[in-house]
Amino acid sequence: MQPKKLSESNITLLHSFPYLLIYGEDGQHMIPLKDAEYWTIGRDHTNSIVLTAKWISRFHATIQLLGVHRLPVEDKLARSRAVGDSGNYLLVDLGSSNGSFVGGQRVSRPVPLKNGDRS
Repeated sequence: MQPKKLSESNITLLHSFPYLLIYGEDGQHMIPLKDAEYWTIGRDHTNSIVLTAKWISRFHATIQLLGVHRLPVEDKLARSRAVGDSGNYLLVDLGSSNGSFVGGQRVSRPVPLKNGDRS
């Protein structure tokens, strides 16, 4: 069996940026996590991500982008390695009434988020 040759026109990059998937009564919404260093989540209209569910507090939580720090140039093996690649985003609960959850566990301090994490 010959391998199929793909041209560039056959390749589609679906998501080249991190995103938050929100499942609500009105369906699924994809919120890109780009062009900012933090996003506020809550019912208040001033939040970056406004959720209308009654159990969401006015100012519920934030998602924060962690800084990417480069290691010293002298370390040739680590020159291009970024610190914190496995979890560059933190979820921080803002003292919400009903809490924030990651992997089914209530968050009591800032928690690094990993690809595929669920509430």
